[in-house]
Amino acid sequence: MARKDLLVNLGELIFQTHELTNSLLSGSTVLDSSAQREAAVVIVSTIKNHLSNAQNQEELASLEGLLQDTELNISDFYVLANSALIKYAATIAGQIDSYKSLITAKEKTISSLNEHLEYINNIISAYHLRYPNGSDRFKGKGVIYTAITGGYDSVIEPIALDSFDYILLTDHEHYGYQGKWQVRVVDNSNNLSPKMFARYLKMHPHEFLSDYDYSIYVDGCMKIIGNFSDFIATYRKKSGMICFPHHESKDLLEEAANIIDNNRGSQDELVAQIHRYQTEGYVGKGFVIESGCLVREHYDESLYKVMDDWWNELCKYEHGRDQMSFDYACWKNSYEYDICDLPVYKNPFCEVMQVH
Repeated sequence: MARKDLLVNLGELIFQTHELTNSLLSGSTVLDSSAQREAAVVIVSTIKNHLSNAQNQEELASLEGLLQDTELNISDFYVLANSALIKYAATIAGQIDSYKSLITAKEKTISSLNEHLEYINNIISAYHLRYPNGSDRFKGKGVIYTAITGGYDSVIEPIALDSFDYILLTDHEHYGYQGKWQVRVVDNSNNLSPKMFARYLKMHPHEFLSDYDYSIYVDGCMKIIGNFSDFIATYRKKSGMICFPHHESKDLLEEAANIIDNNRGSQDELVAQIHRYQTEGYVGKGFVIESGCLVREHYDESLYKVMDDWWNELCKYEHGRDQMSFDYACWKNSYEYDICDLPVYKNPFCEVMQVH
């Protein structure tokens, strides 16, 4: 539970306990002694288990002492219980103020980072406008697509103004959806799990979108915010595939460490995978890609083999992290892909709305 939610819930519990204490006092003339003691026991138990701190221990001890008396003194109980609640609430108020200050400081930091990111993006854009690459790759009709299976992600509407078709590949109907994405239900003929079926759709656009010359794949957690025609014009070079570099991992060892740290894979399995690749002669390029956004031509037949090998590698390991095997599949087929110089999580063209 987030700290903010915890503090809010404690505040509600303090209020409810206070109300119960008031009810005990106001109803003392109509409640019999058994009902009074039962309510008092609930109040003391709540304070002791959830609302106690160093400041209200004296009141708590006195309340427990009152419960031992043959006849419960409701007036004394009321005063002690509310005193205990007030002392605890004072501590919570201080924590809330501290939390608000922390949030304010973080918001300022985020605002400053966003400003710097905008500056960097402007500089990058100016550089590429001044020095266009002149490539003729990615001609014809393009499509932006995503794959959502098993209800894993909700549909995120794009806000970019462009001429691309937007296609959602999925394993079930999205009844009532009226957004920009064209829904295409694809038959899961091999009975893959929702996660693996989404990976297959991700890796094989040429099979499911053959009516297009090229595609831009985005994960279901991403929002399109800019015109990808500008992205392609800026970053297309020699290859039929453009990727984003990983924001953190420089090689498979670092990527494996990230997977292990986030409890998303077995250390033994990941080490064995890297050892196998190294034994075959793979050494890497000094960077790893982020596979959340992929730009690919559909008539590049050499890329078909890369995607098939990438899929086959993914199926060999239980961790299901496709970034571990992508560069190996390219190396195995002597395939060179291009990369951009942007972070995939936030850039002028797309941004991640939630991290998986």
